[in-house]
Amino acid sequence: MSLIGLWANTCLDSISIDTAFLGTNGFQNFSGPCSDSFQDAEIKKKILERSKKSITLADSSKCKSNALAQFAMWKEIDYLIMDTPAEMDRIKQIEESTNVVLV
Repeated sequence: MSLIGLWANTCLDSISIDTAFLGTNGFQNFSGPCSDSFQDAEIKKKILERSKKSITLADSSKCKSNALAQFAMWKEIDYLIMDTPAEMDRIKQIEESTNVVLV
């Protein structure tokens, strides 16, 4: 079960988030993490606004995947945590804007 839309945004306005862990559907042709739906991207944007620290979690396949709606720029994300991808050039670009932790 999840909340989306106006009700979710209203609920998020009433809380403070220390650390947000956000997934991504891909970011191949974008300058930040993306989602497959505009509603999901809207919620993630609101979560980022309410968070003191933000962490995006991704597996290396996300470097080669696209998604519909970007929800943040890399400079708005404190950390990207992912496994080591084959496309290290892409990771070097991302490291110019945020901290990257490869596991």
